[in-house]
Formats: sequence, structure tokens, C-alpha cells
Amino acid sequence: MGIGFTCQRLKVLHEQTIKELTTILINVVSPCLIFNSFHQKMTTNLLQTFWWTILATVISFSVSVFLGKLLFSLPTFKENDQQGIYKFAVTYTNSGFMGIPLIQALIGKQGTFFSVPFLVVNNIFLWTHGVSFFRSESVSC
Repeated sequence: MGIGFTCQRLKVLHEQTIKELTTILINVVSPCLIFNSFHQKMTTNLLQTFWWTILATVISFSVSVFLGKLLFSLPTFKENDQQGIYKFAVTYTNSGFMGIPLIQALIGKQGTFFSVPFLVVNNIFLWTHGVSFFRSESVSC
């Protein structure tokens, strides 16, 4: 990431090249890393931990949604017309973009394997609850 940042700052990479590299990362590298992380011997313990990770992530996001709702019900935020954007930013991450390659590099195949439940739950919450912040007909979330 540091090399990419430095190359962009020094204008070594053009804007179009950066977009193309990002597309390759999202559409090729990340899916390959995920697929590779599942290419291992599945044990009962591994699968149980996988399901516990899903449960922990659901609980974590539920708490995050609740705390966001609580925080943004304070008078300081009541009259803000960008409240939905703030709630979304507090609750959801962009963990899939650089998260998968970073986890693979730091923790390895097993870390990537256990990042998948988080990413699945994140995407389910994001595309159900998260999009409601940007719909004009939505009720306050």
C-alpha cells in the first residue's frame, strides 16, 4: 500500500492505471485469495469456528447499528442533513477492498478464511440496513 501511495504521489502511475489496478485487485486478486483460503482440510473445529465467527460478526454489527442509532439521536446530530452519511460511516467499513490482501499477507490462508464470514455479514448488513440511509423514502434507522 505504501508503494502504491508513493507511486501515486510521485505521479509514477496515471489515474487510469490506478483504476485498472484497483479493478484487478477487486475482481481477480481478492476472489482468488478467498478461493485459495477454502482450499484446505475442513475439520469440525474449523467449521464450528467459522460459524462462531458469523455469529460474533452479526452481534458486532447489531451492536454497532444500535450504538449508531443511540449516538445520532443526541441533540447535537438531530438537525444535521447528512446524518445518514455519518451513521453509515460509523457502522460500515471498506474492509473487503484492501482487507483481504492485507489479511492474507499478515496472517495467511487461515486469516483469509476467517475474514470471509465477516465480509459476508458486512455485505448483508450494508446492502440491507446500510442502503436505507440513502433512500429518501426510508424511515430513520
